[in-house]
Amino acid sequence: MLIKSETQEGLEYICYFLGYIIIADGKIAMQETLLINEFIDANGLGIEIKEELVKILASNSSKISLDEVVLKLSQLPVFIIEQALIAGLLIGYGDGELDEKEEEILLRLVLATRFDKFKYEKLKESAASQGKHLYS
Repeated sequence: MLIKSETQEGLEYICYFLGYIIIADGKIAMQETLLINEFIDANGLGIEIKEELVKILASNSSKISLDEVVLKLSQLPVFIIEQALIAGLLIGYGDGELDEKEEEILLRLVLATRFDKFKYEKLKESAASQGKHLYS
C-alpha cells in the first residue's frame, strides 16, 4: 500500500515522520507496523534508520526530535514532502481512522512547508477512502 520512492533523498526523514504519526495516538496498531515495515523494505532502508525508528516508537529520550524531522523534510523538494504526506496519511488511516493527534503532526509539515492545503485535503480524502476500503 505504501509508496516506493523514486529517490533515496529524504527517505530516512519520511520514515522518522511516519514513526511520530504511529505513536501520536498513544497506541501502535498492527496495521501501522505492517505499513511502516513495508515502507522500510520497499525502499531498502538500512539498520541505522530502523534503530532510530525504534527509538521514536519506544519514546527513547535520545531520539531525533519531531521538530528536526519536520525541518529536514521542509528543506526537500515538494514531491518528497508530498510522498511524506501520502505515506503519513496511509499510516494514519492504517488502523481505520485518522486520529486528531496524528493529523496534528501531518499539519505541522503542511504548515512548515506551505504545502497546498487543497491538495492536502485531496490526499486525505484518497487515504480515507483506502482506509475505509481496508476496514469495511
